Parts: sequence; C-alpha cells; structure tokens
Amino acid sequence: MRPRMEIGGRYNWRNQPERLIYLGKNWSGNGFWHQFSLVEDPETVWCEVLDSDLENFEETLTLSPTPSPVCKAQPAQRISPRQERKQRKAAKRAQQREGQ
Repeated sequence: MRPRMEIGGRYNWRNQPERLIYLGKNWSGNGFWHQFSLVEDPETVWCEVLDSDLENFEETLTLSPTPSPVCKAQPAQRISPRQERKQRKAAKRAQQREGQ
C-alpha cells in the first residue's frame, strides 16, 4: 500500500537511506512524473517516478515532535519538446567540447 503523497511531505524508498521531499506530479520532458528532492537539497529534483513506483515509498518517520519546514522547491519547469531537443543538443555539444 502506498502512502498518501502530500506536497512538501517527507518520504523515502523502502529500506533506503535517502530522505526525500515530495514536490508533486509535474511535467518533465516526456510526461507527468512524481518528483522528489533530497532533504539536503530541496531546490533540485533528485528523482522522478511513475504512479506504479509509489508503492515502494514510505513516509519518513521523524523522532522529533517539531513540524517539518515547508518545502520551497519549485516544480520542474514545463518545456516544449522543441525546447527539450535544443537543451539536449546543447548538452551534447558541451560534452563533446569537454572531451576534446
């Protein structure tokens, strides 16, 4: 059974050490994905998963009774397929330049 995901809520993959913040279900490149950031870096999307993967998450238990701070991370920027292709080409060119 998967937990009820709340934006800003803290979760982790079962039996894994990374502690994550749920950013919501957002558009990213080729569809909508559930996005998570690391607690240590809440401004960056760390992983994206499908609906079917959510059953492998559990709510992170905290030992402290203090409330969690509100997540200030912004959802991933929505871009068009054309913009995505441009970004991929630019990244590929940059990698080729670094390799020379």
